[in-house]
Amino acid sequence: MPPEEAIQVADEVLLAHTGSSLTDIQRMILRESLDGKGYEQMEGYAPQHIKNEGKKLWDLLSEALGEKVGKTSFRGALERRLKSGNIMPTPPMPSTYDGQTWVGRESLVTELLPKLQGQTRLLWITGISGIGKTTLGECLVSKAWERDPTFQWIYLEIEGQSPDFPSIAADLLARLGEPDLDPKERNNPEQLAKRLLQKLQSQSYWIQLDALERLLNPEQPSEFVDPYWVTFLQRCLTDSPFASRLVLTSQAFPNALIEFGDRYPNAWREIRLDGLLQVEQQLEFFAKRGISVEPANQDILTQIAKIYEGHPLVLKVIAEDILQDFAGDVVRYWQVYQPEFEQVARELQAARLDETEYNEALDRKVRERIKKSLKQLPTDALDLLCRSAVFRRPVPKKFWLAMIGDRSLNQQKLAYQALSDRALIEKEDTDIRQHNLIRDIAHDLLREDAPIWKAAERQAAELWLTAYEPDPDIPNLEKIRGKLEAFEHYCELEDWQAAKVILLDQGIGLQLQTWGHYQEMIRLHHRLLGHLQDVDQVACIKGLGNAYTLLSQYAQAVDYYQQSFKLAQEINDLHGQWRALNNLGNVYQSLGSYFKAIEILQQALAIAREIGDRQGEGAALGSLGIAYRSIGKYQRAVEFLQQDLAISRETGDRQGEGAALGNLGNLYNALGEYQQAIKFHQQYLAIACEVGDRRGEGNALGSLGSIYDNLGEYQRAINFYHQHLAIARETGDQQGEGVALGNLGVTYCSLGKYYRAIEFHKQHLAIAQEIGDRRGEGNALGSLGNAYNALGKYQQSIHLCQQRLIIAREIDDRQGEATALGNLGDTYCNLGNNSKAIELRNQGLAIAKEIGDQSTESHALCGLGKVLIKIERHTDALEALQNALEICNQTGNRSLRAEVLKNLAELHQKLGKIDRALEYCDRALELAIELGIPLVEECEELKAQLENEL
Repeated sequence: MPPEEAIQVADEVLLAHTGSSLTDIQRMILRESLDGKGYEQMEGYAPQHIKNEGKKLWDLLSEALGEKVGKTSFRGALERRLKSGNIMPTPPMPSTYDGQTWVGRESLVTELLPKLQGQTRLLWITGISGIGKTTLGECLVSKAWERDPTFQWIYLEIEGQSPDFPSIAADLLARLGEPDLDPKERNNPEQLAKRLLQKLQSQSYWIQLDALERLLNPEQPSEFVDPYWVTFLQRCLTDSPFASRLVLTSQAFPNALIEFGDRYPNAWREIRLDGLLQVEQQLEFFAKRGISVEPANQDILTQIAKIYEGHPLVLKVIAEDILQDFAGDVVRYWQVYQPEFEQVARELQAARLDETEYNEALDRKVRERIKKSLKQLPTDALDLLCRSAVFRRPVPKKFWLAMIGDRSLNQQKLAYQALSDRALIEKEDTDIRQHNLIRDIAHDLLREDAPIWKAAERQAAELWLTAYEPDPDIPNLEKIRGKLEAFEHYCELEDWQAAKVILLDQGIGLQLQTWGHYQEMIRLHHRLLGHLQDVDQVACIKGLGNAYTLLSQYAQAVDYYQQSFKLAQEINDLHGQWRALNNLGNVYQSLGSYFKAIEILQQALAIAREIGDRQGEGAALGSLGIAYRSIGKYQRAVEFLQQDLAISRETGDRQGEGAALGNLGNLYNALGEYQQAIKFHQQYLAIACEVGDRRGEGNALGSLGSIYDNLGEYQRAINFYHQHLAIARETGDQQGEGVALGNLGVTYCSLGKYYRAIEFHKQHLAIAQEIGDRRGEGNALGSLGNAYNALGKYQQSIHLCQQRLIIAREIDDRQGEATALGNLGDTYCNLGNNSKAIELRNQGLAIAKEIGDQSTESHALCGLGKVLIKIERHTDALEALQNALEICNQTGNRSLRAEVLKNLAELHQKLGKIDRALEYCDRALELAIELGIPLVEECEELKAQLENEL
């Protein structure tokens, strides 16, 4: 059996048994095991992690195959299963469709089924609540399965999730076997869409998404809250191949999809579902529910059905009323309710002139009829139905029964049976639920008695907190589902204190942050906003700032941090002031506004010291150290970072100690004190390994690579970058992966291997764009521009650098803006457009001085000096280059220093000072040889010229 065939069989076996496909690491373990490798020889993940995942995989396969398998025996078991032909995806398990009671829609099913099994990829079913949209979808999938049982059915109702595309897409991916996503990936719609489409293209799924009206704007019900849904659905219709089918149901149809029918007539189908309008269908419907359709009853039943346009749910409720309350006597039922039905008919007839008005009136009358029927239930059954209507999602039966825990066990049992007999309970796997329309009406009834409603909400919250039992190996969000649902119930009660305890005090907000559920963070914090005591309001607003920071939406983050700080000031909450200022300073630092960051962080430091918060003091000191390093104030940076390190050691914060050591290492690297930098990063690496901080380990290795790059030990640097790259991929740190690829590109560019460099920078660019890392995207574009400039492809370089400039300005990255302007200046200089080059270089220089970025300032001065030499402004060129050399001597940038010395040599050649020029040239050549950079050849050519001129 070939390896790929074995993996395919394993994937099908697990999909059939668990409903989930193989994960990436499981595929790797199978592939490497088939190649005879032991766990220690497998790469891409931590050895212990591979071993743990291997054990889980063999247990899952053993259970799915019905025999014990292991690393060396699974191939034979898979071969036996393949030969037996006993591999089958899990059949659909509908919650509402029942072939025994299904009536009508035959022509519709006959029309739609061949299309869905042919070219049609997406079916959108629209109709009023209770009209049978879900049931039709389940009928279609059941009949499709009878003809071709080779696909996997996935059902997802939109209930309680945030309506943004990333939240629903991540939920779908979890159901398709990818439960835990990297935080950056989880919040990037492009990348989520790509992964989801790959699944839908390569494997055969039949996905039913119900209640999509919850993705639409309540104020504009024909518009998506998140317009990216349109983009995703369009890609489902256009990307090829596409092995899956999507059935979508909603009460409204988005305007943005109206053109899909004309543009994609084969792949797209949209229908509006009506009720059972034919007399034969109506009578069959009643008959299948036990109602006698003898001639004496037919006229009555069809009149009732006609009044409600054959609405299946209301007809089902009426049928159960006739059976349960009138012993099946249709005539007696009509005698009691005839006046009511005739009044409904008159009111609906009056609304017929306007289709929208009529549909709204029909929906209202359906609700009124169901409400009256529910009110006829036995008291215990009605109480059970109404109190259980507070649950937003399917729950275990014991949750329902607990809602009438004040009744005897026998009363609970009878109440549940009464609801079951009337088909008012729907089953979903092992849990139970109500139809959405029934739930809405039951909930309205419950709200009529405020004390009972409040008691039900509180009881539901307690059940979620105490009785919820999450399954093993479920997505992260489901692990805290109990607290999330309890939070929602407390919010419904406006018990903001209890909701606050869950989100803020018990750390659910921080847990969502750790897992990358930033949109969910925003939604929950917004629910509490304006309802808390001031000190908690400060923390709530800060939480919103954190979420927007992690989404790189810095303007919103700044706004919320400023609000948090202002309120903390008003109530003299010093801890709140410190947190807001520290976070605000870090955001400004991310934006490259270093002086602003320093001003704010100094305030944060003062407050931390005032309140005696040593860890807070250390955090502020560390951030200040980074900021001062960024503006070239290295001695100040050392002072702050050393204090941060001392506090981390004093408080026993090992991870903080590692971060402080890493920051010191980066600083000494910038200073050119490479041995000291290596020492710090080696200590950082040791601590990261000790505490199991894999990302920290990767960062330390990447930083060591940067040092060796500066030392000119390029192969050693490349080795460290590759180690960083491997860890970043193992831990799902896509931003770190991009940084490692970008560093590799820079090093290969230094070596003059420009095409190899371009390969790495393109990979960095792709990752940055996928995860929404705008700063990383800009850096990658700029690096690509530099490589093409070195290759003499100037127009390509200009195009890339202009894109880099646009991004820098969009995200207020002042350092990036200055760098992009300088790179453009270099390219225009090479094109001979010296005036343009000087203009761009001066703009970049002004920004570098404004933000105090000495590194970028020295690059700008070097480039400016080079252009000024070309136009024979020798005095100005000398001043620029001497200033650049002075900064290089301070910062320890040896490669730039070599270039400045070479430019000074050319300047003195122009001035006729050949001896001085030779001196500069020899110094540049010596340094270039030591570093092993392409500047060597230029210096040697210049030296030969100078020696000829002596």
